[in-house]
Amino acid sequence: MKNNKKLSWWVIGGIALVVIVSLFYFSNGDKTIACTPAFKVATEEIELGEISLQGDYPADFMVTNTGDAPLKINRVQTSCMCTFAEVIIGNTKSPEFNMDMHNSIGAKRWIGVVKPGKSATVRVIYKPYLMPVQGSVTRNIKFNTNDPNNSVVELGIHAIVK
Repeated sequence: MKNNKKLSWWVIGGIALVVIVSLFYFSNGDKTIACTPAFKVATEEIELGEISLQGDYPADFMVTNTGDAPLKINRVQTSCMCTFAEVIIGNTKSPEFNMDMHNSIGAKRWIGVVKPGKSATVRVIYKPYLMPVQGSVTRNIKFNTNDPNNSVVELGIHAIVK
């Protein structure tokens, strides 16, 4: 009986020791904060003003990764087949993007990476002659990022087509 009581205390003590060691091991005092990317853009819409039906009209959005982890950009698509987009990171241009159903396999699989503290250009090109309309026109592009606060980004252009 005395040995069983002693054995019980050893088992309880062993379990308590394992729990205490586990707590210290899994909370080793590491106070580092998980790195996260952060998407920032100066403006979400660019005004092209009055334009003619003929011509290509680019608008450049400067995007910056203000976080401390790489910012990924993917699934770029436009709102109309008259609107195209490309992403320029450093000296590297992405494939040309259009509406999702018109994007190539390469464009659909493309992922751009903007390093922390660096910027990229998201270029929107409006070609009104492809879908002729006159008057006030708004076109958008949409893409995903790995920024938890901006997982889906939409940028737009506006013009008065004469």
